[in-house]
Amino acid sequence: MITPFRIGTRPSRLAVTQARAVLEVLRAKWPFLMFDLVPIATDGDERRGSAREESEDFKRAFTGKVEDALVEGRIEAAVHSLKDLPAEGRPGLALGAVPPREVPNDALVAREGQRLSELGEHALVGTGSLRRTALLREARPGVSVQPVEGNVDTRLRKLDAGEFDAIVVAAAGLRRMGLQSRITELLATDTFVPAIGQGALAVQVRADDSFSRDIVRAADDAASRSAVAAETALARSLGLGCHVPAGALAQVRGAAMRMAAMVATADGRRVVRVSVEGPADDPEGLGRLAARQLMASEAGAILERGAWN
Repeated sequence: MITPFRIGTRPSRLAVTQARAVLEVLRAKWPFLMFDLVPIATDGDERRGSAREESEDFKRAFTGKVEDALVEGRIEAAVHSLKDLPAEGRPGLALGAVPPREVPNDALVAREGQRLSELGEHALVGTGSLRRTALLREARPGVSVQPVEGNVDTRLRKLDAGEFDAIVVAAAGLRRMGLQSRITELLATDTFVPAIGQGALAVQVRADDSFSRDIVRAADDAASRSAVAAETALARSLGLGCHVPAGALAQVRGAAMRMAAMVATADGRRVVRVSVEGPADDPEGLGRLAARQLMASEAGAILERGAWN
């Protein structure tokens, strides 16, 4: 009897879609193996609290039980949205692959089809992210930004029911679910600097499982892995958590890598952006450089005091 290679994922439609895409890549590379998708309900799926998307509590709620299954040997690999993983990886687990990244942009989905600049002065815009809240308030200080909870489908239903005039979500999720037609506007990454790892997937394996690491390597994309390595190095250097809106986007251009990073206050009145460039073969060095530049700027004071001060 052939033992299947089990891939764990959250049970949401988006998470399953993402995991299935990875599974199909592995199946094409390893046709003699049997692969199974194992949906695992997480604390975040079973009950939603008020934790913001950037918070460590939020991230653990959506990754913890899947990681538990991996540590305990109930699955051989796990697929996550990379932005849901804390910058400090869990002991005993390793990042086995980063598949090709989807677009990293935030997306505006407006009920009446407007662009962000066209929304009414008192439009109600929903988001679950401190970072998006700050950047929306900077770009459109007159609109009302309110929290919206739930997965992508739930947020779209709330929009369509008239609870919001628009919502801002990751474009990658909409595109992966075949809902790109709902996107009113792809928000420019130089203004709406994305969340760290946004648009990227992470395939985790046990650190001591060389067989599984070899299997999932078929899904790895070197440029995507290098970019997210720079972004997570920035997060580790700054100790980013749930209290300050922040984002980063690294992009490989041949032998070079360019990285944009931002830190803001929650009210959007102070948004500090930096841009750095360096060799693509030293992503962590570039992330640390961006962190130093942010700390040397007004962002250092924001990080020390917290977003609400």
